[in-house]
Amino acid sequence: MAETSSPITLNHSCVLPRTAPESASLEQPFRDELLSADQLERHARNLAATHKLAVGKVADKLISRLSENEKILQATYDEVAAAVVKNRRISPAAEWLLDNFYLLEEQIHSTRRLLPRSYSQELPRLTNGPAADYPRVY
Repeated sequence: MAETSSPITLNHSCVLPRTAPESASLEQPFRDELLSADQLERHARNLAATHKLAVGKVADKLISRLSENEKILQATYDEVAAAVVKNRRISPAAEWLLDNFYLLEEQIHSTRRLLPRSYSQELPRLTNGPAADYPRVY
């Protein structure tokens, strides 16, 4: 890569929004210190104790979230690719995205093809917190 100008600044947070992009307030990147195994276990237990699980079925948000993330990834890829065409420097992470974007696309398409829409309905969902109405991840 030619280093003819300053690095680009992307208009996207490194953490994707949990709501529609047009109305999203972006989450801040994690910048705190790393936890030890014991601290992480205590934190996980405390967090799990605050979770309240939903009863009954709710609308599937996984596929729509996947679509939102795909749009953001594609826009970021396009922005980085345009920067390269203009001989602008890019970060190692941006270079990784250019080199491996096809893998992300394959995973997104495989997920859409292989994950039954009913799968999301079978997962326990949270009723509280920032991930309310999303499946709980163990």
